[in-house]
Amino acid sequence: VWSNSTLENVGSDLVTNGTFESDTTGWGGGNCSLSISGDGGGQSGENLILTRSSGSSQYAQDGLTVEVGKLYKVIVYVKSGSSGNEAFQISFVDSATNEVGSISGTSSGSWVAYSVVVEATTTTSYLRLYKLTATAGTMFFDTVSCYEVTPGCVAADALACDGWLKNSG
Repeated sequence: VWSNSTLENVGSDLVTNGTFESDTTGWGGGNCSLSISGDGGGQSGENLILTRSSGSSQYAQDGLTVEVGKLYKVIVYVKSGSSGNEAFQISFVDSATNEVGSISGTSSGSWVAYSVVVEATTTTSYLRLYKLTATAGTMFFDTVSCYEVTPGCVAADALACDGWLKNSG
C-alpha cells in the first residue's frame, strides 16, 4: 500500500481528445448528446458539453487500453451547465462495464479538478463522465487525462510506504 507516497506519471496520456479543442472525436455517450463549447470558455480552451436527452443518468465515454495490475490516475475538470449544480461521477470501468474505481461530487459554477487512482483489471477499460440527474440541461467536462502512475517517495519529506519512513534530507 502506497497511501503516503507521491504518484509519478509514467508514459503518455491515454485519453483520446481529452481537451476537446475541435470536436468530440473518440467519445461516445449514453442518454445524451455531446458537443464542444466553441467559445474558448473551458478550463483550458474548449470543453465538452454533455446535454441530457433521456434517463436518470447520462454519460460520455472514452475507451482505454491499459495493463492489468497497473495503477492509473484519472483527472477531470467539471463545471455546472444550464441545469445548475448537480451530481456527477467519474468512473473507470472494465470491459464488462463493472466499476473499478470512481469519484463523485456536485458540480459548481467554477472549474474544479477531480481525480481518482485505480488498478486496471482488464486490458480494455472505459473512462465514463456521468451527469447523474434526470434534469434537462447541460454539464461541462474538460482537460480529461489518464496516466499510468507508479508510487514514488520523491518529496523532500519523511513520507514513504505505509509503516516506513525515509530520511527527509
